[in-house]
Amino acid sequence: MNAVVGVVGYLFRSSFNVANLMDSMLGECASPYVENEVAKVALNHGKALGLVVPRGRALYDVAYDSADERGVIIYGYVIVGDRRLMAKNVIEMSEEELYRTLKEADGSFLIVKLEKDRVWIATDWLGTRPLYYAVISNGIVFSSCFWSILRFFKEINYPIKLDDVAILSYLWLGRIGVIGNRTFIEGVYLAPPGTIITYDLKSRSIQFHRYYQLQYKAEIRNKKLAADLVYYALLKSFKQILDILPKEMKDDMCALLSGGIDSRVTTYILKQYVNNLKALTFGTEKCDEIAIAKRVAKDLRTNHVVKRYDLNQLADYTYETIRLSNSFSVVSTAHAGIVIRMLLENACKVSIVGFALDLTLGGSYLTSFLKTVRNYNEFFTYVLDKSSVLSFEEVSMYLGPRLKQKLRACFMNFKEIVRSYSIYGDNYLNRNDIIFLYTRVRRWTLNGTIIDMCVAEEILPTISRLIMELVAKVDPDLRINHKIYRKILLKLNRKLAIILYNKTWLPPILPTGLWKVGFVFKKINNFIKRISNGRLGLDITYFDFDEALRLKAWRALLYETLLDRKALVYKFGYLKYKPVRNIVVEHLSRKKTHGEKLAYMISLELILREIVKYVSSI
Repeated sequence: MNAVVGVVGYLFRSSFNVANLMDSMLGECASPYVENEVAKVALNHGKALGLVVPRGRALYDVAYDSADERGVIIYGYVIVGDRRLMAKNVIEMSEEELYRTLKEADGSFLIVKLEKDRVWIATDWLGTRPLYYAVISNGIVFSSCFWSILRFFKEINYPIKLDDVAILSYLWLGRIGVIGNRTFIEGVYLAPPGTIITYDLKSRSIQFHRYYQLQYKAEIRNKKLAADLVYYALLKSFKQILDILPKEMKDDMCALLSGGIDSRVTTYILKQYVNNLKALTFGTEKCDEIAIAKRVAKDLRTNHVVKRYDLNQLADYTYETIRLSNSFSVVSTAHAGIVIRMLLENACKVSIVGFALDLTLGGSYLTSFLKTVRNYNEFFTYVLDKSSVLSFEEVSMYLGPRLKQKLRACFMNFKEIVRSYSIYGDNYLNRNDIIFLYTRVRRWTLNGTIIDMCVAEEILPTISRLIMELVAKVDPDLRINHKIYRKILLKLNRKLAIILYNKTWLPPILPTGLWKVGFVFKKINNFIKRISNGRLGLDITYFDFDEALRLKAWRALLYETLLDRKALVYKFGYLKYKPVRNIVVEHLSRKKTHGEKLAYMISLELILREIVKYVSSI
């Protein structure tokens, strides 16, 4: 199984065989599902740049001049003003021009410019298309695919060492790359968002230029004005991206429609521009999301394709999910395997998810408690609690001695990250949102949606700078509990606001005070399902991971990973067998629910197995 598509390359002073190394790296990044188009730019001895993407299913541009040892690859789309920035423009730019241009750039992109003994790597404002890099004694290697870096190390016999702080961050804070952009391997880092990385081979120096940082400042306090501004920004963002899409890609566009507020918004707007848009919905046989999505698709008169599956089926996609996400995902996002197959079955060249509006514009990370916070220590305690998969008590219980030694360092590192992002918000509610935007929302784009890029281009109009710069100016009191989001729904289309919202089982048009009724109803339903062992009550989600883990195929996965005393998580001293076994038994017997914790533990075991393939001993 190969990994996600993207850019690969290196700049070295060595006797490497350029062609062989490039082929190995591109091979690791190739999509196993669709025919790939490969553009390799071997500029000179020890300097190489390449791109592997699904043919006709990706936005990219390449320009190179082998005589002058120059090459540029743009993977994704860069919007400057109302035009798409092309590689031929970038190849002629000086370093200063590149900085100035990117300060105004929007979109979802990765740019690599290689010029003799220097390389520039630029990420978009949120870093939606990842790039990993490693600087070693005689140069730099970089790739969109984490595994191709390991392939490179293996071929040059470079030592591979696990990064314990990154692994602790994964288990404790629920994300990889939050602390110092570390990955699971020491010395391999994820390029930070909104940044230009410059590496100079002659001086062997690396520099980071942060060209963009979103800042939250409550300036818009009028509800109608806020709703109007975001509404028009939303429409403009969609139009900008659709205008630069090639017609043949636009003709085969699909929206992933869960029936939630965000997905119904994106589906509605796209339907205004794309006549033959398909809406794709997936879920278990009785889940409410399919029923709600059907209602949305009917009211919006959109072609609708529904795929039903058994929860057991998703266990077959766990390894695929880990591999294709470059270790960002956890096995609880195994439904990504269903998405890949739906996109292929429906010949989708472009996909879009209703993403991040509910989290940012809807104030999903905000609570009224934040208004009572008096100082930074209280604030940090709150953020840590909301970010943690494991409590401090559980960290002590489940973690092996190897990770416990790193606990204080990890804690202090995260505290510094929270402090560093806090300066970009003018109150605790805004500070909270910007921290979660960069440490949780960003990781979530890399977590799941990066997998879709194996088979189709992904556009992200709802997390454009154009929209987010407005959202960041709206007073958080207007964002919390969907206050202005409801007004935007009504402005777009009244039907969007009167169809049931799957999170509450109530129409989002209702005042938020009534939403509590829906949450109480769902809690009662969940209680009935639990005490009846699932025989009574309604299915409320397309993927109830807690319940999935108790099914036959998922139980088998537990026995193959966490219930195996020889598992790598125990062999390497990351987890302790007995307490982990105990929570597995508690979960399977329904005494307690531990689905989220177990998802990260299973995922780490699968990640370690994948890494071990590249090295004989760690």
